[in-house]
Amino acid sequence: MVRPWVLALPAAGTLGIVYVVCAAVVALLPEVAGQISSVVFHGLVFQATPIPAASFVAGLALTVMGTFVITVVFAMLYNSCVGHCKKRGRI
Repeated sequence: MVRPWVLALPAAGTLGIVYVVCAAVVALLPEVAGQISSVVFHGLVFQATPIPAASFVAGLALTVMGTFVITVVFAMLYNSCVGHCKKRGRI
C-alpha cells in the first residue's frame, strides 16, 4: 500500500521545480522555449511573453497544489485497486 501524503509531497515538489525551470527557460531563452513548445505541441506556434511576478507565483502555487491533490487521489485509487485485487487473490 502507498501512503498518499508521502507520495504527494515529492511529486508536488518535483512539478514545482519543473515549473520554475520552465519559467526560467521562457524568460532567459524565449526563442528556444518557443521551439520546444512547437515540438511538444505538434507544430503549434507559441510566442514566449514575460509574465508578472504575481502570475508566476500563482501559477507555481496552482501547479504544486494541483499536483499534490491529484497524486493523493491517484494513491488512494491505487490502494483501493490493490485491496480489491488482494481480496480476490489476484495479487
